[in-house]
Amino acid sequence: MRTRCLILSSWGLWRPLAFSVNWTQLCSTTPSAWSLFEAPLIPQSQTVGLQQQQQQQQQQQQQQQQQQKQKQQAEAEAEAAAAEAGAAAAAAAAAAAEAAAAEAAAAEAAAEAEAAVAAEAAAEAEAAAPAAEAKQKQQQQQQQQQQQREWQQQE
Repeated sequence: MRTRCLILSSWGLWRPLAFSVNWTQLCSTTPSAWSLFEAPLIPQSQTVGLQQQQQQQQQQQQQQQQQQKQKQQAEAEAEAAAAEAGAAAAAAAAAAAEAAAAEAAAAEAAAEAEAAVAAEAAAEAEAAAPAAEAKQKQQQQQQQQQQQREWQQQE
C-alpha cells in the first residue's frame, strides 16, 4: 500500500515522503522496534493543520521581532531627541551667560566712563579754582577801587 506522508526531519522541517508500508508487519512489531524510525509518520491530512500552526507561529515571531525593532528604534529616537534638547538647553544657557557677561562688561565700562568724566570735572574744577579766586579778588579790588573813587568824588 502506497501512502503520502510528511516526515519531520532532524532539522525540524516537514518533508513530504512517499513510501510503501506493510502495515501488518509494522503493527506487529514491538514499540522498541519503532525507535528505528527517525520521526513519527503523520498522514498528510493531519499535517496541514500543523503547517498552518507553524506558519502562524512564524508570523507571530516576525511580528514580535518587528514590534521589538520598532520599539528599540523609537527609544533610540527618543534618546536622541532628549540629547538634542539637552544640547539646545545647554547652548541657550551658555548664550544667556554670555549675554549676562556682556551686559556686566558694558555696565563696568559705563561706570568707568562716568568715573573718568567725574575725575576730569574734578580736575577742571581744581584747575579753575585758583583762576576763579584770582578773578574774584580782582573783582573785589575793582569794587573797592570803584567805591573809593565814588567816595573821593563825593568829598
